[in-house]
Amino acid sequence: MHIPPIKRIIPLIFILLVSFFSFFLIIHSDNVKRKLHIGLPESLNIVNANNEQEDHFLKQNSIQVYYEGLKNDTFKIPEHITKTIEIELGRANWNEALAMEDLYNLYHETVFAQSFPSESGKSKSFYVITYTNSGANHCHGCRGRISLFKFQQKIENWQLDHKFIAFGYGDEYGLEPQKIKFVRIGNKNKLAVIVHTGYSYMGHDKETESVYTEVNDSMKLVFDFTSYEYYNDYPSDIEYTDGYSDMRIIKSNKAYFDIETKCEGIEWKDKSSVRRFVFNGKEYIEK
Repeated sequence: MHIPPIKRIIPLIFILLVSFFSFFLIIHSDNVKRKLHIGLPESLNIVNANNEQEDHFLKQNSIQVYYEGLKNDTFKIPEHITKTIEIELGRANWNEALAMEDLYNLYHETVFAQSFPSESGKSKSFYVITYTNSGANHCHGCRGRISLFKFQQKIENWQLDHKFIAFGYGDEYGLEPQKIKFVRIGNKNKLAVIVHTGYSYMGHDKETESVYTEVNDSMKLVFDFTSYEYYNDYPSDIEYTDGYSDMRIIKSNKAYFDIETKCEGIEWKDKSSVRRFVFNGKEYIEK
Protein backbone atom coordinates (compact mmCIF):
# COMPACT_ATOMS: atom_id res chain seq x y z
CA MET A 1 0.00 0.00 0.00
CA HIS A 2 1.35 3.41 -0.91
CA ILE A 3 1.78 5.85 2.04
CA PRO A 4 1.43 9.54 1.15
CA PRO A 5 4.67 11.56 1.67
CA ILE A 6 3.02 13.87 4.24
CA LYS A 7 2.13 10.93 6.52
CA ARG A 8 5.72 9.68 6.42
CA ILE A 9 7.00 13.10 7.50
CA ILE A 10 4.61 13.56 10.47
CA PRO A 11 6.31 10.96 12.78
CA LEU A 12 9.68 12.44 11.95
CA ILE A 13 8.45 15.94 12.88
CA PHE A 14 7.00 14.61 16.15
CA ILE A 15 10.30 12.95 17.08
CA LEU A 16 12.23 16.16 16.35
CA LEU A 17 9.82 18.24 18.51
CA VAL A 18 10.12 15.83 21.46
CA SER A 19 13.92 15.91 21.20
CA PHE A 20 13.95 19.72 21.08
CA PHE A 21 11.74 20.14 24.19
CA SER A 22 13.75 17.53 26.11
CA PHE A 23 16.97 19.40 25.32
CA PHE A 24 15.33 22.71 26.36
CA LEU A 25 14.22 21.32 29.72
CA ILE A 26 17.69 19.95 30.47
CA ILE A 27 19.35 23.29 29.68
CA HIS A 28 16.89 25.34 31.78
CA SER A 29 16.11 22.83 34.53
CA ASP A 30 17.32 25.17 37.32
CA ASN A 31 15.10 28.03 36.13
CA VAL A 32 12.10 25.71 35.85
CA LYS A 33 12.66 24.47 39.42
CA ARG A 34 12.88 28.02 40.74
CA LYS A 35 9.65 29.02 39.00
CA LEU A 36 7.84 26.03 40.49
CA HIS A 37 8.73 27.32 43.98
CA ILE A 38 7.39 30.86 43.44
CA GLY A 39 4.34 31.65 45.53
CA LEU A 40 4.70 28.92 48.14
CA PRO A 41 3.29 30.17 51.48
CA GLU A 42 5.83 28.39 53.68
CA SER A 43 9.61 28.28 53.91
CA LEU A 44 11.44 26.57 51.07
CA ASN A 45 13.61 23.58 51.87
CA ILE A 46 16.25 23.28 49.15
CA VAL A 47 18.92 20.58 49.06
CA ASN A 48 22.23 21.86 47.71
CA ALA A 49 25.05 20.02 45.97
CA ASN A 50 26.47 18.82 49.31
CA ASN A 51 23.12 17.26 50.23
CA GLU A 52 22.68 19.81 53.03
CA GLN A 53 19.27 21.36 53.68
CA GLU A 54 19.03 25.15 53.51
CA ASP A 55 16.02 27.03 54.87
CA HIS A 56 14.79 30.05 52.93
CA PHE A 57 12.24 32.10 54.86
CA LEU A 58 9.78 34.30 53.04
CA LYS A 59 9.49 37.89 54.30
CA GLN A 60 6.27 38.84 56.04
CA ASN A 61 4.57 42.13 55.26
CA SER A 62 2.39 42.35 58.38
CA ILE A 63 4.94 42.47 61.22
CA GLN A 64 4.48 45.15 63.89
CA VAL A 65 7.73 47.08 64.18
CA TYR A 66 8.88 49.13 67.17
CA TYR A 67 11.60 51.79 66.90
CA GLU A 68 11.28 53.29 70.39
CA GLY A 69 14.80 52.26 71.33
CA LEU A 70 16.43 53.16 68.03
CA LYS A 71 17.11 56.78 68.93
CA ASN A 72 18.37 56.38 72.49
CA ASP A 73 18.84 59.52 74.59
CA THR A 74 22.30 58.17 75.51
CA PHE A 75 23.40 58.53 71.89
CA LYS A 76 23.31 61.85 70.05
CA ILE A 77 22.07 60.68 66.67
CA PRO A 78 20.90 63.18 64.00
CA GLU A 79 17.27 62.71 63.00
CA HIS A 80 18.02 62.03 59.32
CA ILE A 81 20.42 59.22 60.33
CA THR A 82 17.67 57.61 62.39
CA LYS A 83 15.22 57.82 59.47
CA THR A 84 17.76 56.31 57.06
CA ILE A 85 18.42 53.39 59.43
CA GLU A 86 14.67 52.78 59.85
CA ILE A 87 14.30 52.48 56.06
CA GLU A 88 17.23 50.06 55.75
CA LEU A 89 16.04 47.88 58.65
CA GLY A 90 12.57 47.79 57.09
CA ARG A 91 13.96 46.36 53.86
CA ALA A 92 15.64 43.36 55.55
CA ASN A 93 14.15 39.87 55.65
CA TRP A 94 14.06 39.32 59.42
CA ASN A 95 12.25 36.01 59.05
CA GLU A 96 15.41 34.67 57.45
CA ALA A 97 17.83 36.59 59.70
CA LEU A 98 16.14 35.26 62.87
CA ALA A 99 15.30 31.88 61.27
CA MET A 100 11.62 32.23 62.24
CA GLU A 101 8.69 31.62 59.91
CA ASP A 102 6.06 33.61 61.82
CA LEU A 103 6.98 36.95 63.43
CA TYR A 104 4.21 38.94 65.04
CA ASN A 105 6.48 41.84 66.03
CA LEU A 106 9.99 43.24 65.79
CA TYR A 107 11.88 45.81 67.83
CA HIS A 108 15.05 47.73 66.96
CA GLU A 109 17.28 49.55 69.42
CA THR A 110 20.59 51.41 69.25
CA VAL A 111 23.43 49.75 71.16
CA PHE A 112 26.37 51.80 69.86
CA ALA A 113 26.88 55.19 68.17
CA GLN A 114 30.14 57.10 67.76
CA SER A 115 32.08 59.14 65.20
CA PHE A 116 35.65 58.36 64.12
CA PRO A 117 38.17 59.91 61.70
CA SER A 118 37.56 58.59 58.18
CA GLU A 119 40.14 56.44 56.41
CA SER A 120 41.34 59.48 54.45
CA GLY A 121 41.67 61.50 57.67
CA LYS A 122 40.04 64.54 56.00
CA SER A 123 36.54 64.01 57.41
CA LYS A 124 34.66 61.87 59.92
CA SER A 125 32.71 58.62 59.80
CA PHE A 126 29.68 57.99 62.04
CA TYR A 127 28.98 54.41 63.10
CA VAL A 128 25.69 53.14 64.49
CA ILE A 129 25.08 49.57 65.66
CA THR A 130 21.51 48.38 66.18
CA TYR A 131 20.09 45.29 67.84
CA THR A 132 17.02 43.58 66.37
CA ASN A 133 14.85 40.86 67.86
CA SER A 134 11.30 39.58 68.03
CA GLY A 135 9.07 39.32 71.08
CA ALA A 136 8.78 35.59 70.29
CA ASN A 137 12.55 35.08 70.36
CA HIS A 138 13.42 35.13 74.08
CA CYS A 139 14.12 31.51 75.06
CA HIS A 140 17.43 30.53 76.66
CA GLY A 141 19.03 29.61 73.34
CA CYS A 142 17.50 32.52 71.40
CA ARG A 143 19.63 35.37 70.11
CA GLY A 144 18.83 38.54 68.23
CA ARG A 145 20.95 40.11 65.47
CA ILE A 146 23.16 43.20 65.32
CA SER A 147 23.58 45.46 62.28
CA LEU A 148 26.12 48.16 61.45
CA PHE A 149 25.58 51.43 59.58
CA LYS A 150 28.48 53.63 58.52
CA PHE A 151 27.78 57.27 57.55
CA GLN A 152 30.29 59.54 55.85
CA GLN A 153 30.47 63.27 56.55
CA LYS A 154 29.45 65.28 53.46
CA ILE A 155 29.71 69.06 54.01
CA GLU A 156 27.03 69.65 56.69
CA ASN A 157 25.25 66.30 56.38
CA TRP A 158 25.83 62.57 56.84
CA GLN A 159 25.36 60.10 53.98
CA LEU A 160 25.04 56.31 54.31
CA ASP A 161 28.30 54.79 53.10
CA HIS A 162 28.10 51.12 54.16
CA LYS A 163 25.53 48.87 55.80
CA PHE A 164 25.92 45.38 57.20
CA ILE A 165 22.55 43.88 58.16
CA ALA A 166 22.38 41.04 60.74
CA PHE A 167 26.14 40.34 60.65
CA GLY A 168 26.41 39.27 64.31
CA TYR A 169 24.47 37.95 67.30
CA GLY A 170 23.30 39.23 70.66
CA ASP A 171 23.33 37.59 74.08
CA GLU A 172 21.41 34.59 75.43
CA TYR A 173 17.70 34.90 76.30
CA GLY A 174 17.31 37.23 73.32
CA LEU A 175 19.06 40.11 75.11
CA GLU A 176 21.30 42.75 73.54
CA PRO A 177 25.11 42.18 73.76
CA GLN A 178 26.72 42.80 77.14
CA LYS A 179 29.23 45.20 75.62
CA ILE A 180 30.26 46.52 72.19
CA LYS A 181 33.42 48.43 71.42
CA PHE A 182 35.31 49.65 68.36
CA VAL A 183 39.08 49.21 68.06
CA ARG A 184 41.62 50.01 65.39
CA ILE A 185 42.65 46.67 63.89
CA GLY A 186 44.79 47.72 60.95
CA ASN A 187 46.53 50.61 59.21
CA LYS A 188 44.52 53.31 57.41
CA ASN A 189 42.10 53.46 60.36
CA LYS A 190 40.72 49.97 59.68
CA LEU A 191 38.28 49.29 62.52
CA ALA A 192 36.89 46.18 64.18
CA VAL A 193 33.76 45.61 66.27
CA ILE A 194 34.23 43.52 69.42
CA VAL A 195 30.95 42.03 70.68
CA HIS A 196 30.92 40.65 74.23
CA THR A 197 28.29 37.97 74.93
CA GLY A 198 27.70 35.31 77.57
CA TYR A 199 26.36 31.78 77.91
CA SER A 200 25.24 29.75 80.93
CA TYR A 201 23.78 26.26 81.22
CA MET A 202 23.68 23.81 84.15
CA GLY A 203 26.79 25.12 85.88
CA HIS A 204 28.62 26.00 82.66
CA ASP A 205 29.42 29.72 82.40
CA LYS A 206 31.16 31.18 79.36
CA GLU A 207 31.90 34.66 78.06
CA THR A 208 33.04 35.33 74.51
CA GLU A 209 34.49 38.33 72.69
CA SER A 210 33.73 38.06 68.97
CA VAL A 211 35.84 40.22 66.66
CA TYR A 212 34.17 41.40 63.43
CA THR A 213 35.83 43.49 60.74
CA GLU A 214 35.28 44.42 57.11
CA VAL A 215 36.77 41.88 54.69
CA ASN A 216 36.09 42.16 50.96
CA ASP A 217 33.14 44.54 51.49
CA SER A 218 31.48 42.24 54.06
CA MET A 219 31.47 42.28 57.85
CA LYS A 220 33.05 38.98 58.89
CA LEU A 221 33.69 37.17 62.17
CA VAL A 222 37.49 36.90 62.14
CA PHE A 223 38.27 35.90 65.74
CA ASP A 224 36.31 34.29 68.60
CA PHE A 225 37.98 34.63 72.00
CA THR A 226 36.73 32.88 75.14
CA SER A 227 37.52 35.41 77.84
CA TYR A 228 36.08 33.31 80.67
CA GLU A 229 34.83 29.76 81.05
CA TYR A 230 33.87 27.84 84.15
CA TYR A 231 32.20 24.49 84.75
CA ASN A 232 31.33 23.06 88.16
CA ASP A 233 32.51 19.54 87.30
CA TYR A 234 35.41 20.47 84.95
CA PRO A 235 35.18 17.57 82.45
CA SER A 236 38.70 16.35 81.71
CA ASP A 237 38.22 16.23 77.93
CA ILE A 238 37.47 19.98 77.60
CA GLU A 239 40.03 22.79 77.85
CA TYR A 240 38.90 25.74 79.96
CA THR A 241 40.39 29.15 80.51
CA ASP A 242 42.34 29.65 83.70
CA GLY A 243 40.11 32.33 85.22
CA TYR A 244 39.54 35.52 83.25
CA SER A 245 41.70 35.90 80.15
CA ASP A 246 42.90 38.98 78.31
CA MET A 247 43.09 39.90 74.63
CA ARG A 248 45.04 42.76 73.07
CA ILE A 249 45.66 44.01 69.53
CA ILE A 250 49.27 44.76 68.59
CA LYS A 251 49.60 47.94 66.51
CA SER A 252 51.95 47.74 63.52
CA ASN A 253 52.18 48.67 59.84
CA LYS A 254 50.25 45.55 58.79
CA ALA A 255 46.91 45.79 57.00
CA TYR A 256 45.50 43.70 59.88
CA PHE A 257 47.22 43.92 63.26
CA ASP A 258 48.19 40.78 65.19
CA ILE A 259 46.17 39.66 68.24
CA GLU A 260 47.63 38.30 71.47
CA THR A 261 45.85 36.48 74.33
CA LYS A 262 46.88 35.35 77.80
CA CYS A 263 45.36 33.89 80.96
CA GLU A 264 44.94 35.64 84.30
CA GLY A 265 48.17 35.79 86.29
CA ILE A 266 50.36 35.62 83.15
CA GLU A 267 52.47 38.65 82.18
CA TRP A 268 52.42 39.90 78.60
CA LYS A 269 56.21 39.69 78.54
CA ASP A 270 56.03 35.93 79.18
CA LYS A 271 56.14 34.99 75.50
CA SER A 272 56.13 31.26 76.25
CA SER A 273 52.60 31.56 77.71
CA VAL A 274 51.20 34.29 75.46
CA ARG A 275 49.45 33.14 72.27
CA ARG A 276 49.72 35.24 69.09
CA PHE A 277 47.30 35.15 66.16
CA VAL A 278 47.83 36.55 62.66
CA PHE A 279 45.36 37.33 59.89
CA ASN A 280 45.47 34.94 56.90
CA GLY A 281 43.15 36.89 54.62
CA LYS A 282 39.94 35.38 56.01
CA GLU A 283 40.39 34.98 59.76
CA TYR A 284 42.92 34.95 62.58
CA ILE A 285 44.99 31.79 63.07
CA GLU A 286 47.60 31.01 65.71
CA LYS A 287 51.14 31.84 64.67
